[in-house]
Amino acid sequence: MNIKNSTVLIVDDEPEILESLDIIFRSRGFKPVLASSGAQAVELFSNSPIPVIISDNVLPDTQGIELLKEFRGILPEVQMIMITGKGTIDLAVSAMKAGVFDFVTKPFDPEHLIQLVMRARELYDALTEKNTLREEVEKITQQDIIGSHPSIKKLLGLIATVSQTDSTVLVEGESGTGKELVARLIHKKSKRSAGPFVPVDSGAIPEGLVESEIFGHEKGAFTGAAGTKIGKFERAAGGTLFLDEITNFPLSSQAKLLRVLQEGVIERVGGVRQIPVDIRVIAATNIDLAGAVKRGMFRDDLYYRLNIIKLRIPPLRERMSDILELSTHFIKKHLPRINGIAKGISTEAIRALMEYRWPGNVRELENAVEHALILSKSELIMPKDLPSTDSAVFVSKLDEIEKAAIIKAMKDSGGNKYRAAKILGIQRSTLYSKLKKLGLSDADFP
Repeated sequence: MNIKNSTVLIVDDEPEILESLDIIFRSRGFKPVLASSGAQAVELFSNSPIPVIISDNVLPDTQGIELLKEFRGILPEVQMIMITGKGTIDLAVSAMKAGVFDFVTKPFDPEHLIQLVMRARELYDALTEKNTLREEVEKITQQDIIGSHPSIKKLLGLIATVSQTDSTVLVEGESGTGKELVARLIHKKSKRSAGPFVPVDSGAIPEGLVESEIFGHEKGAFTGAAGTKIGKFERAAGGTLFLDEITNFPLSSQAKLLRVLQEGVIERVGGVRQIPVDIRVIAATNIDLAGAVKRGMFRDDLYYRLNIIKLRIPPLRERMSDILELSTHFIKKHLPRINGIAKGISTEAIRALMEYRWPGNVRELENAVEHALILSKSELIMPKDLPSTDSAVFVSKLDEIEKAAIIKAMKDSGGNKYRAAKILGIQRSTLYSKLKKLGLSDADFP
């Protein structure tokens, strides 16, 4: 604990003891506040609550135990060290039951008393931090993330904790679970909240332009670079950079990204000047990143650098008890815009929603509720208003067809991703993303 300027309230009706303790604690860097009676102590404490109290048990107008009760009514986490000239077992037991931190008899060792004050302050700080963390979790729950399942409560607690650090965070979760929402919450609750939050969809940037988009470029760095471009890292200065679907980051650029994370400096494409960047990085992926490392699709050193703190967002199928709460939230969210008739959802509809596996997770549920609000002709959403219950089979078949088409295009192109993307009529970055999602690599197309 840093004791410099740490305040301690000392209450004793003997001037010699007050003066002695004042000198002792000031010499050790504390800021003692002195009171010679219970009434004076209460007045001082009421005006400015102090975390740690040293008090004589017997005062002219009250007892230390009664004084502690008054203090706890103002500051519940306050800690008291009680001093007495006549220590008895009964008094010690009564003091401990009342919540006194420790019990010291006269004459006391000043060094021991200082150590007790430091330990009492550490306990106060821990209790205060715990309560603050609980309040932050409650705020997040009420305002941003919907759900009461234990896995969500655990996630909220982790968000509240990691937001107070500057460490890199890796968010893992299937598509539609809310990875960007979690990243925005971490930023919102952090000391960087006044700075920018800059999201980057790594899969949406053409491979040849990734470094230019992320790190920026200097004028003339390549054909078409008509001027200097500020990259995402510089735009996020003082705030948070969110690298979504980090597995889409090309292997050729991952070494440069690792260097930036380690050294905190960037070089624009075509530049030689090192530019310091003060940011916090949050990365996200919808696949098993450790598995991608084993398949040679992601650098292991970059993985370890990103994986300092890992948060896993549970898929909706693992927290089906949140379906009703989420559905109610989405009804309230979309009803004013849709101006529909339904104001709630029937038990039968909830049952139908809970029988589905939700491959698209919370995003798919929100779309289903919006769909139902548009079609509903009654005050409650009914099962008939929901999307077809055969959609799970449909989605599965669609995935099978897509996978077969990608495999055929890759084989027909001899493994050339540029030609395969042309055959499929999609961008090469999209093909990279789909190959990774399907767990396919160059080794599958010799």
